[in-house]
Amino acid sequence: MINRNISTIYFTFKRAILLHTSYESLIRNFINYNHDIKIIYHYDKNHENSYHKFFDNFPQLKNNLVQRKKEKYLINGFKTLRPLNLLWLARWPKMFSEFNNFKFLLENVLEEIDNEFVMFVPDDQIFYKKTIIPEKALDLISENKHSMYYRFFTGNHFLGKYSLPPKLNVETFEDNGIKFFKWSNKDRNAINLWNYRFTIEGTIFHKEGLLNLLKPMVYHNPITLEAIGLWESRFRNLFVNGLSAEKRTAATFNINNVQQLVRTPNSFHSPEKLMEYYNLGYRLQYNEKDFDDTQLDIVPKEISLKHVSTGKIINI
Repeated sequence: MINRNISTIYFTFKRAILLHTSYESLIRNFINYNHDIKIIYHYDKNHENSYHKFFDNFPQLKNNLVQRKKEKYLINGFKTLRPLNLLWLARWPKMFSEFNNFKFLLENVLEEIDNEFVMFVPDDQIFYKKTIIPEKALDLISENKHSMYYRFFTGNHFLGKYSLPPKLNVETFEDNGIKFFKWSNKDRNAINLWNYRFTIEGTIFHKEGLLNLLKPMVYHNPITLEAIGLWESRFRNLFVNGLSAEKRTAATFNINNVQQLVRTPNSFHSPEKLMEYYNLGYRLQYNEKDFDDTQLDIVPKEISLKHVSTGKIINI
């Protein structure tokens, strides 16, 4: 029998120091966490020791690691020649040379999950406030497996481009003091962030809804998963209705970018330098003031590192 819990799937690459910080924030602030977690890891030899140190700190997670590896053939048990997949391969030609088992690992993890709900977590996502997924929101997702999701990285408090459109039709809810709202991605006023119906950040999906989306489509890493998943969900009329917390409780801490496929706002802190600090015993520090609730993108100009033994603080 499937359980009414939320499984966590992490994606990580070259950022053990961020994974450490994110995981600590998860277990501290994600109230729905039930220890059902998988970490899909993109191996890099230069960063191998830093991940050993991560698992030394959290030995209970060693058996939860799933490592990506390169696949010899792009066609591996799914329909590459599906018309939409040909479009995605033309848009992302690097999938030909970089194809790996990420797709098959992720879908195998999803199929083996006993819980009803799933949350993806990139290694730079910080749960900086207490995060509780309302039971009413889970009820709505359970009743609308293929058409509804719940986000907690958004809210009605952003300014500028990502603000909640004033003419967007929303329905408000409250469950045990937690306020959230619903909108339709088909609403003509749903623009920018509010027409972004699939993301790997801070969102709860139904397991069956995710598998229904992912099975037919080609992708090879978290970037193409999100980009192609967004357009597939639009073309196939999936995840039509969104739910969002009224107040954001988690956000991406954009201190660097470890992939070359898309440009994302970040403060360009070297992953290699941060790895060296992590191996020396330093940990990334943050506080709630680092997360400006008027802004979607959190790009710190300066970050602080603290040594676990000496307490020495370095600002870089």
